[in-house]
Amino acid sequence: MKKIALASLLILPVISLSAVTVSAHENETESGRRFQYSRWSKARSLWRQKGGVLGIKDWKITDKNCVAVQNRIAKKAESLAKAQTEKQEKYERIVARLESVIAKANDQGLDTTKLQEDVEILNEKVQLYAVQAALLNSKLAEATDVDCDSDEGPDQLQVILQEARTQLKAVREASKDVHRFIRETVISGLRELKSQIVDTSNEEESTESE
Repeated sequence: MKKIALASLLILPVISLSAVTVSAHENETESGRRFQYSRWSKARSLWRQKGGVLGIKDWKITDKNCVAVQNRIAKKAESLAKAQTEKQEKYERIVARLESVIAKANDQGLDTTKLQEDVEILNEKVQLYAVQAALLNSKLAEATDVDCDSDEGPDQLQVILQEARTQLKAVREASKDVHRFIRETVISGLRELKSQIVDTSNEEESTESE
């Protein structure tokens, strides 16, 4: 009994030390994660404050940097146009799928009035996004056409750049409006209608096999 008691006294400190070590390691890991997230958050906030929303700093444009700013704008205009095209195509695919569901429901004699109305509204919002994106692209193109060698060039580019930044916010708001409408309105109506549609694919396969 004395040997067992002695062994217990020797083991307990080791277990306690191990637990403390593991706990300290976990705390250190969690602390490191919080530190990394804090650094990322601050960097992102600073990026936005410096004009990262457009990818171009809100510089004071002068004769010396006017052309350099134009080059930055041209590169950003290209990447924005590509992103806008991809997003527009994505929205159009969503509308096409909704129309496909409506057609299938109509074939089964279901009431599709609500979803049809939602799709019409969604189409309008998608078109508004396209208009806002086109206005932004036009404004960026206008910026690259400024004559930096003229006396008014730098000041003119400064004004256009600010207008482009404002227009980008309108583009992003239009995009958010599309997503919000899909999430808050379209999805619920789509689920309700799809729950009523009878799946005839198995019946069609069975008929073809016969």
